[in-house]
Amino acid sequence: MRRLAIVIALLGSVRATGCMCVGDFGMCHGFKSADTAIFVGRVTAIKIDREVDIGRFHTQRVTFAIREAFRSGRGKKVTVTSPWGDDCSFEFRLRESYLLYVSRDGGRYVAGGCNRILRVDAAGDEIAHLRRLALAPPGAAIVGTLKTYAADRNFMSRANSPLAGCKITLDGPLGAHVVATDKDGRYSVVGLPPGLYRLSVTLPDDYLPAASPDVTLERDGCAEVDLRASRKPDQAGKAPRVAD
Repeated sequence: MRRLAIVIALLGSVRATGCMCVGDFGMCHGFKSADTAIFVGRVTAIKIDREVDIGRFHTQRVTFAIREAFRSGRGKKVTVTSPWGDDCSFEFRLRESYLLYVSRDGGRYVAGGCNRILRVDAAGDEIAHLRRLALAPPGAAIVGTLKTYAADRNFMSRANSPLAGCKITLDGPLGAHVVATDKDGRYSVVGLPPGLYRLSVTLPDDYLPAASPDVTLERDGCAEVDLRASRKPDQAGKAPRVAD
């Protein structure tokens, strides 16, 4: 029985949220969307409009000092307007830092319940992927991580351990591309032509066999493929080995 779990976020997939969002609002969708600004910012001010208008939500204006910009977000400071006090609002806190995907509305920046917003301390993998994508040559890209399964089966858990030095092979229209995961279990392949790609993973001997997922990339498309591996039952609790 294979126990490599795979999470794939592709353009066009659907994610359910409390605000009944339609469409994919993940990393790849945001990076490829022309009307999205992506940046890491630290909250320096929050102003809440508490006036009640029938049919309109309260709003908050949150000012960020930009620490790193991946798409737009020009200058050193950005003010973002977003809902406040309802199911679609995000609770920002002063002096904390976030990774934000915000919509551009003319000269304004707007974030609703469907915009992607992450605390920086929980977005290390995603920020690393964005840095790679921002410098990538033209073409499609596949990025992701390879980590061991945590006992709580939650892939976002900090209890997951990255697998470094493992080979990720992509068989596609122009043959095979082989990369190795870095010390944080991350990998990326950029500048790819469109088409069908099959991913395969070379794991150490003390791990269960890995599945081989298929990914279809559009022209200049993007896919995030996160891989989760399990060790053999008799190897549980032992220190992981690095693949040759």
